[in-house]
Amino acid sequence: MEEGVIYGSTPSPQVPQQNNQAAKSSIVSYAQSQTPPPKPKPKTSKLKKILLIFLSLFLLITVVFSLIYFISLRSGEEATEKVELVWWGMWEDEAIPQSIITDFETKNPNVKVKYEYQEPAEFKEKLIARTDAGRGPDIFRFHTNWYEDLSGILLPLTSDVITKEEFEKNYYKTAQRDLIKNGAIVGIPLEVDTLALFVNPAIIEQIKTEKELLEIKLPTNWQEFIETTETLTTYDELGKIIIGGAGMGSYDNVNYAPDIISLLFAQNRVDFDNFTSNQTRASDALRFYTNFALIENNVWAANIDPDLLAFSQGRLAMYYGYSKDYNQIKKSNPGLNFQVIAVPQLLSKEKFAISSYFVEGVSNASTSQAEAMLFMKFLKSPGAQEKLYQEQLKKGIFPPPYSNKSLNEKLRGTDAYVFAQQANYALSAPFMLTPEKESRGEGMNKFIKDAVNSILSGTEPDFVTEDMFLALTGAEPTGEITENIPKILPEVEE
Repeated sequence: MEEGVIYGSTPSPQVPQQNNQAAKSSIVSYAQSQTPPPKPKPKTSKLKKILLIFLSLFLLITVVFSLIYFISLRSGEEATEKVELVWWGMWEDEAIPQSIITDFETKNPNVKVKYEYQEPAEFKEKLIARTDAGRGPDIFRFHTNWYEDLSGILLPLTSDVITKEEFEKNYYKTAQRDLIKNGAIVGIPLEVDTLALFVNPAIIEQIKTEKELLEIKLPTNWQEFIETTETLTTYDELGKIIIGGAGMGSYDNVNYAPDIISLLFAQNRVDFDNFTSNQTRASDALRFYTNFALIENNVWAANIDPDLLAFSQGRLAMYYGYSKDYNQIKKSNPGLNFQVIAVPQLLSKEKFAISSYFVEGVSNASTSQAEAMLFMKFLKSPGAQEKLYQEQLKKGIFPPPYSNKSLNEKLRGTDAYVFAQQANYALSAPFMLTPEKESRGEGMNKFIKDAVNSILSGTEPDFVTEDMFLALTGAEPTGEITENIPKILPEVEE
């Protein structure tokens, strides 16, 4: 073996240097030629592109509409804060009208209604003063006899709230006369109330037993009224009245003396718009009224307790009052049982009663008149009136009847129905008791007060009436003979 040769190895051939470099180049070229081509990029399908575009548009639209919704929501909240109606009322506290206010606000979320109770005795003067100062309510309650004092601040209702035809269809004649002024409607009544006769049946039964009478008739006319009140009146050994037959004849201790006299005026056809032609008729009515406290067998006297107090205590057989007195009597004497009947009438075909009630009106100083009109439209709805009536019943309050004629049939068989039925032939009068402080002895009622007290002091009714009409009208009265109410007793027609 040759030295320097590894066992089993094959001797490498001797390649020339030039050829060796060429081989390397060839190997590199071959290796480069064997590198795999780059992978092709995956292709996106057209469907996926469409879906991506649609999704992008959907998201964009959702964002835009969400922004619009939240902006409108914020603006709606701002509007709600800006529109607030202030509603002044009396008699009811805030809890009673709250249910109908909530119903209105649910339907009209951009309007808030704030009910504020005001004391009745100060209501009218406060309303005028606050309105003049620019701090009055948007909507307020008022008595129909206050119209002349409030005409400067009452805003006529738009036809969108109620039309004249609709008003005449749904409301009583007394409301039509009181609230349609020069073709415009100035208020919406939520109630109606009439002067009625409250009767204590326990006194009737007591007198029947004591006098051994088979029957004491509840009066429907003035002749029956005279007979019944004389029968029910009892005296002590000195001739002082123990139980009065009826609160009628004087002024200061008869709660509704102006209203009762207005009733007699109306029934005896005294024209409230033309007093100068009605002296004799008015004189006869005043004489008839005061005779209940003047004649020998008087049923009332000027020096005894007020009639409302006496009736509540069971010391008066019959009392003239309105539905709101029902609550006062029950509050004073919860155990007293009484019934309500219609006022007596003259013996003629036509009936007359006296109405006294409150309505809602809109202030012409309101800065939210459109919203106030919207609320008035809601108040006139039968549903709102029914709910308000029921809310009062829940609180143990005896409410006045509905102002809407169609609803009062639901009261048939109740004491409230008597007040409602009389509304069919009732009218308002210039002489009546209203809540303001000066009502009893000031204004129009002062003429009635002075006339009654003068007659009780001995002045002839004819002279009293002449002075009253001169003061009222500034004109000389002209006499007119009447046959309906004579000086002592009404004549009974055959």
